[in-house]
Amino acid sequence: MIQNGEFQITLKLLLWDKNYFLYLKDRHTGFGDLPGGRITKEEHYNWFSALEREIQEELGSIEYKIQPDPVYVFPHFVSKDQKDAVAILFEGYYLGGKIEISDEHEEYLWLHKNTSLEDYFSDTMLLGLKNYFNKRK
Repeated sequence: MIQNGEFQITLKLLLWDKNYFLYLKDRHTGFGDLPGGRITKEEHYNWFSALEREIQEELGSIEYKIQPDPVYVFPHFVSKDQKDAVAILFEGYYLGGKIEISDEHEEYLWLHKNTSLEDYFSDTMLLGLKNYFNKRK
């Protein structure tokens, strides 16, 4: 008998400032990341507030606008917890404010949309982002 899989849901944000998007470097793994994270059981029916919570935790009190609908979905492996997840990607726009990254990340950069993703991301995040950017062309 085939057994159903169990996967966590992680919400990720491509935060744009003109032709640049925000890159975060994960402190625990050294891998490239985007703002966002996994939802809690209580947030299952309100993804938007879950994403807003993650942005506040990871970036501080910045001003931004998020597009209401997800733009891409891809399989993702959360390395630090060794968990399979489904990543749901949203796009948003940076409007201002000082970015104050959380202890989860050690640095942030604004990467041009034509940056070689292989230089910053790996594994499932790299594959998901490459597929998304190829789809946009």
